[in-house]
Amino acid sequence: MERKKLIFFLIFFIFSSQTVNYVSLIEFAKKRSFIIKSNFDFGYIDLIKDNKNVRIFLNMPYVIYEDKVIFMNENITFKNGEVFIPLSYAKEIENIFEKKTNLILSTNLTKASSKTQSKISQSSSKSSVTPVNVKSSFKPMNCIIIDPGHGGKDPGGLGVGGLEEKTLVLNFSKVLANKLKAKEGIKVYLTRNSDSYMSLKERIDFVKKIVDKGYNPVFISIHGNISLNPKVSGFEIYTLSEKGSDELASSVEMKENINFDIKDIKETEELFEIIKDLISDGLQMQSEKLSKNILKKVSVSPKSIKKANFYVLRYNFVPSVLIEIGYMSNLKEAKNLSDKNYLEKLGNSIAEGINDFVYYYNKTGGFLR
Repeated sequence: MERKKLIFFLIFFIFSSQTVNYVSLIEFAKKRSFIIKSNFDFGYIDLIKDNKNVRIFLNMPYVIYEDKVIFMNENITFKNGEVFIPLSYAKEIENIFEKKTNLILSTNLTKASSKTQSKISQSSSKSSVTPVNVKSSFKPMNCIIIDPGHGGKDPGGLGVGGLEEKTLVLNFSKVLANKLKAKEGIKVYLTRNSDSYMSLKERIDFVKKIVDKGYNPVFISIHGNISLNPKVSGFEIYTLSEKGSDELASSVEMKENINFDIKDIKETEELFEIIKDLISDGLQMQSEKLSKNILKKVSVSPKSIKKANFYVLRYNFVPSVLIEIGYMSNLKEAKNLSDKNYLEKLGNSIAEGINDFVYYYNKTGGFLR
């Protein structure tokens, strides 16, 4: 099964090697006595030696160790079922293992962040972060925040034909914003308007600033999906859950969370400890209603609503969803996602779903009447 996945990946993820030098991962590991452990369901390989662990991803240009994320410019490639890594990866990995400090990779950032939560909560009362003021009276929803994922040094996924996630989601977010701006009385913001990197804390702080201005927003995070199996396709909307609704959801969760390092998560966890009382079943219910409204309007097939523990959803305190607009690793969907007309139609559908949600939210006093 793993070999088949590698073959699929080889067929559909052909990136030019004319300007990039590659080395065999097996030969590279043998020469340096690295132990190789792989998980092709979740798309990563661990290189282990002397209690040090470096993780590389098969479909994301990241090298991860300890609490650091290194953003690379090339993707891993395959030849005859064998993994080849760019020379830049090899040099980076060598530098990590040559360091004297004992750098141990946290294999699950979610678990790592939860371990720090108790320590952070003890000091959260001393934090200078000001909690959001909550009014008991109903406040109409009047703002939509669109969050294009990744950006800057973080390219996100790399799809068929070199389709880059950070560029795709920024372009689509601008299309969606223009559709939503046509609605009178609704303010629309983008967390980023250019190819710039934003940390998790910066994204959450952006939302807080909008709330502090007096707006009552919804938060829409936009991403492009990717899979080792190029047959996987579809439009997916995610709401928050401590555990992924299925294995694929957990895999997507890992993909979208890995670009935030441990330090970034710790800083955001501190903010979360202060405002966590605002995170209620009511917000979860509203987020689920939002996802259902959007799904009704989208005509893409297949389409689904799933649950996962995405950081941008976990630490937000407004109705929030994360949308994977399609699989860049699927040949047909990659072509669609590169088509301006397709993106315009998809933007119209998502905007209609969001507008319907806002209308019914305001009409029913937050779904309370």
